[in-house]
This record gives sequence, C-alpha cells and structure tokens, in this order.
Amino acid sequence: TIEVLLAGLDLEHRWAAVRVELGATDVAGHAHAHVVELRTGTRAGQWALPAGTEGAAIHARTTLVSVQGLVVERGSEPVEHDQVVVRDPFGGERLDLALLPAGPGWDGVALVMVDLRHEDGTWAHEQAVELRRLSDFVLVDLPARAGGPRTVSWRVHASFSDGRLREGPWQHTEGPLLVVSLPT
Repeated sequence: TIEVLLAGLDLEHRWAAVRVELGATDVAGHAHAHVVELRTGTRAGQWALPAGTEGAAIHARTTLVSVQGLVVERGSEPVEHDQVVVRDPFGGERLDLALLPAGPGWDGVALVMVDLRHEDGTWAHEQAVELRRLSDFVLVDLPARAGGPRTVSWRVHASFSDGRLREGPWQHTEGPLLVVSLPT
C-alpha cells in the first residue's frame, strides 16, 4: 500500500486541490495507475498496489491547484518507500507585505479593496485585501519562488458611504511595506 500525505499544506487559504498520479509496472510489463485527489477535509489517501507489482518501480506525478487557479506540476518522481509526502512548493518562500492605510480621504469610507498581483513567468498569484479604516493594518503572505521576482503590482478600489467610487491605477512595489493612499 502506498500512502499519500500532505505536510504543511494550507488547503484552506492557499491550495484548493492536490492530485497525485501513481504508476507502477507489474512483472508481466503491464502498467497500473491510480489517482489520489486531496482537498479540504481529505489530507491523506492510499493506493493498494495490484498483485504482481511487489518490488516494482513506482512513480508519482503531483499537481497542485491554488485557490486562485495557479497550477503547479511536479514531474514524475520515484517513490522510494511506501509514502508520498506532498509539501508546499512555495514552502518557506514567500513575500511578506504589510498594508498600511495613510493619507487624507478615509472619512466616509465604506470599503477599500486592494488588488495584489505577484507574477513569476506564467505563474500569477492574485489576492484582494479589505481595508475599512485608516487604523487598519493587514499582513499578507504571498507565495513566491526562491530567487524569483519580488515585485508586487497593486491598485485600490474605494467605495464611500455617500455612493462615490474611486479606483487608482496599477502601481508596483518591492518593499515589505505598502502605504495605501486613496485615489482622489
């Protein structure tokens, strides 16, 4: 039996699903495959190997899908023991960003949404962060690749109690602090 386990994977906020494709070839040369899909509430799965596959080389191909739809695929890797442990491909690699409201114009704010976008080649992580008051302070943890780009694009959408709406242009930051001023 091969067990598939998740280790330190956030299936609530960061990852929506994990798919592990397992494969083995029996002594007669027949290929056998099984897929284990893990989501919130299901953090482990198993595959009981078919008869004749004892001692066969087993391979696992892992696909992770983020809550924003980012797909991260890992190539086929040999399974050394009776477990496949799936770790966060961005584990330990992240961009920490603090959002700090500042400046005039926060009186009468109903809601401010800050769109964040971090791109690395074809991968993109997008997230919207809510601010309601000048006194709000929000810490955001964005997944990032080691040695990858550190630029975060952002823009502000502000709605006011009197019905006014304001939207700011896309801007960019590489710093750990994002000062959020309202568009005029």
